[in-house]
Amino acid sequence: MLEIGPYQSDILATAHILIGKGVCGTCWKKKETRLINRVKECKNYIACDNVTKAEICVPVFDKHGEVKAVFDVDSLVEDCFCSVDQTNIELICRDFL
Repeated sequence: MLEIGPYQSDILATAHILIGKGVCGTCWKKKETRLINRVKECKNYIACDNVTKAEICVPVFDKHGEVKAVFDVDSLVEDCFCSVDQTNIELICRDFL
């Protein structure tokens, strides 16, 4: 399961996320970036608060290709994230571990 690490918000909806659950758990299970520009339309979304409108979650891999973490960014604006954001965040996440 994922354990929520460094976190910034007034509410912590859950301290743990099971594989396949929510945007982060799905990112981990599928080993691929999840870009959700309208979270209210996402059937598997776990709400952290009532103001998040969009979310991007990027897997962080170890040297063996296993997901060791996910990097999650929320936005207060729908349709906030694009393919350029995805590419750049994925590049940043390559250097995390």
